[in-house]
Amino acid sequence: MDKGVKLANGLLIALVVICFGIVTLGGWVRLTGSGMAIPEWPFFTVEVRTLPSGEEERIRSVFPPRTDEGWVILRDTFVEQVPGFESGIGLEPFKYMFWIEWGHRAVAKFIGVVYLAFLGVVFWFPSTRRTIGKLSIAGLFVLVSQAFIGGLVVWFHLPAVKVALHLIGGFLFTSVLVWMLMRLVRPPVPAAERKGKNPILPLSIIVFLVVLFQIFSGGLMAGSHAGFQMNTWPKMGDFWVPPGMFADGLGHIRNFTENTVMIQFFHRWFAFIAVIAVIFLVVRTMTVQVSPVARWALRGVVAVVVLQTLLGILTLISGVRTDLALIHQGVGLVLLLNLLVVIYETKNYPVLAEEALLDMAERREDAPEGEALNV
Repeated sequence: MDKGVKLANGLLIALVVICFGIVTLGGWVRLTGSGMAIPEWPFFTVEVRTLPSGEEERIRSVFPPRTDEGWVILRDTFVEQVPGFESGIGLEPFKYMFWIEWGHRAVAKFIGVVYLAFLGVVFWFPSTRRTIGKLSIAGLFVLVSQAFIGGLVVWFHLPAVKVALHLIGGFLFTSVLVWMLMRLVRPPVPAAERKGKNPILPLSIIVFLVVLFQIFSGGLMAGSHAGFQMNTWPKMGDFWVPPGMFADGLGHIRNFTENTVMIQFFHRWFAFIAVIAVIFLVVRTMTVQVSPVARWALRGVVAVVVLQTLLGILTLISGVRTDLALIHQGVGLVLLLNLLVVIYETKNYPVLAEEALLDMAERREDAPEGEALNV
């Protein structure tokens, strides 16, 4: 294997692992309410000096304060800007929240540094530049957009829609990383050798988008704290369709993004649409030839979607227990990446219709008499 490809593979694997970590850490930030522990972005005030003129000079940094006065300044800024803490908060509880949010930001910056090193490798070696050069630029665009959305989340005090978009951004960035890794590990079949398209490709893309939309609705659940109410299943309280789903004063779109009753109702039941879509994809591929890698990814999808459904129910009825919620979020990323592998394989390793028919004929001839053919 080319040296550039080896280096790029190593950095991509490291980035994917770190992205799983930051997705989990981001969920912890939201569940602990630590997202506004640092209500400034990207720099925050760690010291205030009085100038000879009598004016105050605010010293900003991305690093934690080194003095008790700095911690008090941070805590007071938090109390001033975050509703519900008007009466104050102890310094130690505040520090706990601060370190969670600061850790989230620090890991995000580390991802940026590693990705810049990855870009250097990609464009230094001709082999990687030809294979994933354009994709790496697309990944940089997604990463910068993700950082910008993260800033908006802080500046606008954690609105649910922006929290959900921030979550989606993290999932899409990880998807780009995995796609690049697949291109390096399993280079596509040259376009000139492809005589047709796998019929599963459009369906797999649709199912991917359905699952991505369900993840977005999960981000709305987290951003609005909708999961902390009506912690019963399958009914919401005593109702299949609870009252308050259409709040007065909210338009149709805002009702789906701000009304916590509607957000939870939609997330509950759209989950089953996503499950049905995944199952339909798997059943459809039973009669269509796909690559061995795609077949294994589809088997993984079945197990993961069942696990994800159970985790969602358990997270809800537990009152959004932190460990269950974080696992639920991580498994959602695993599900999405499994579907991404299916898309990659069916796009870049299409099995031609005539090849599939020939393969089936040969297997029928080789199969013992009376034994069913497993397509």
